[in-house]
Amino acid sequence: MLDKMPISQLRACIDKVDSMLIFLLSQRARLSARVQETRLAGKGPRVDYRREGEVCRRFRDRLGEGGEGVAEAVLRLCRGNESACSPRDRATSA
Repeated sequence: MLDKMPISQLRACIDKVDSMLIFLLSQRARLSARVQETRLAGKGPRVDYRREGEVCRRFRDRLGEGGEGVAEAVLRLCRGNESACSPRDRATSA
């Protein structure tokens, strides 16, 4: 089906997917902020490196090597600081 669609329709589909991704990333960022607030209220750390390592591995396992970069961007968006998938973080999570 996709092989018979003109480029303009394919691009329209891509735009719809992009809109869904933006919505989902916004939802994820809000959920992540709530987790961070709860963790800080309990005197815990703002960031759980073990959990972030799991996220990085899941993205890499499902999307290949490029998945780690996607996970890193998502985690950075949701926590707003340094690389989330650095070797230090992966070692901490192992």
